[in-house]
Amino acid sequence: MSLTTDPPQPPVSRFQATLVGAAFALFAAGALATALMLDGPTAGDSPYLLATAPALVAAKPAPPAPACANCGIVEAVTTLQRDAATLYDVTVRMTDGTQRHLALTQPLPLGRRLHLDGGRITVLPAQDS
Repeated sequence: MSLTTDPPQPPVSRFQATLVGAAFALFAAGALATALMLDGPTAGDSPYLLATAPALVAAKPAPPAPACANCGIVEAVTTLQRDAATLYDVTVRMTDGTQRHLALTQPLPLGRRLHLDGGRITVLPAQDS
């Protein structure tokens, strides 16, 4: 019975060890980046489905604020004299283009923004242009 042994291998150089380590690090970094980009399969997806990176989408601008249906601007003020009392007929142009007339005991300045809710009038802050 004879034993054969392989010839001795030369020792691994520092360069070869660094090259193998760098290749492993690149592989691990690529696998981690791929795992972070993917959402993972959902119910019903095939486990063999190839996933793609999500597409870059430009951010959409915020939609404009909806117009206040019960808001308007004081368009005209007329003084009325009734039974020794002074009333003011205030014409309000609503955001939908209609007009409303309010009988008030105090005048409101032209251009003032209002919110009308039933019989309640709320003076709104000036709107930035």
